[in-house]
Amino acid sequence: MTAGVRILLVDDHLMFRQCLARALNEQSDLRVTAEAESLQAARRLFQPGLFDVILLDLHLSDGSGLDFAREVGSQCPVLMLSMSLDDHAVTAALDAGAQGYVPKTGSVEDLFRALRALVAGSPFIHPLVGGAVLRHFRSDRQALTERERSILMALSRGEGTSSIAVDLNVSASTVKTHMRALYQKLSARNRAEAVTRALESGLISSRGFRA
Repeated sequence: MTAGVRILLVDDHLMFRQCLARALNEQSDLRVTAEAESLQAARRLFQPGLFDVILLDLHLSDGSGLDFAREVGSQCPVLMLSMSLDDHAVTAALDAGAQGYVPKTGSVEDLFRALRALVAGSPFIHPLVGGAVLRHFRSDRQALTERERSILMALSRGEGTSSIAVDLNVSASTVKTHMRALYQKLSARNRAEAVTRALESGLISSRGFRA
């Protein structure tokens, strides 16, 4: 079998899962290497390093995909798949650790792009739910402290931790503490994701924070 991105596909609808697996396996760079019909099955199958990305249904027969995303999101990128376009569902998925969200009403080409983006280290939010993400981040903006905003702007300019510490006249450990809080508020795993999400949501621009 041709090597490709290793996907764990988790969905409790057999026909949908089989059709989706077939479509993914027809791509030269994508491979469904394991399928799970439930949270229990997904937990049995998952091992760190065994998969490159997890394609996860939000609603499963034995629970919520959010629980699994919380458990493994720091070890493997998670792309949430759902029928729901509800703001709460989208933001809950991001807060749980998912790095992407694609509605089942989207096209299969959208799904291919999303999977490739996550494997490349970039988050992917489908345009159909982009409004929910924007509202979520705008709400988060109100929760950012002035220090966190200053650090976010410095990160967008490519400054390192030591440089930021000197500019703000604080210790490097203090900067790291603020960065961890910032990542949590933006549902980001690292500085690149934090800057990308802030730019996409309008929190920052090339000219700085918007009024």
